[in-house]
Amino acid sequence: KNLVTFSQPSQPVHVIIDPNYPIKDNDGRQVINDTFPLKTNWEVARRVSEILNDRYKVSVLLSRNDMDDLVSPADRAAVANRNKALLLVRLDVNASVGSGYAVFYADRFKTDKAASLGLVGLSQKAAHLLDRNLRASLKDMMVANDVAPERDIPSAAIDRSSWFSEVPSVT
Repeated sequence: KNLVTFSQPSQPVHVIIDPNYPIKDNDGRQVINDTFPLKTNWEVARRVSEILNDRYKVSVLLSRNDMDDLVSPADRAAVANRNKALLLVRLDVNASVGSGYAVFYADRFKTDKAASLGLVGLSQKAAHLLDRNLRASLKDMMVANDVAPERDIPSAAIDRSSWFSEVPSVT
């Protein structure tokens, strides 16, 4: 439909959506509740990008062209950096206990430019704004930084793409 892909954006990009899987050590094909994270993340990313584009005229780019594309964390961040996006949103449907959503903001970046831009604070503000908007429809579990001890996920799942990002980043 009107989904803007990252190959040829026709307008300035506001948001990069990163469907997360597959990643180097996890293809996202573990079946959970009759589906798998790879497929769920991809379908949610496409649907959210269509809604943002069609209803709100927000230009959206996906971090990959195809569900099965393996894209490194640095390359995902590069898509956001190259397009001067306003926000990088990483989706992560996983097998953690409980139900609902949680929003995590990036609190570590590898570049001096990121620090000078105040990306930790901007990421935190974006996370709280996203949380307020999701709360009306979904069960809220938490908003925290991406190394919060409450996270029920392995440390390998921490958003490494934000380390290379030069734009605010949330998961």
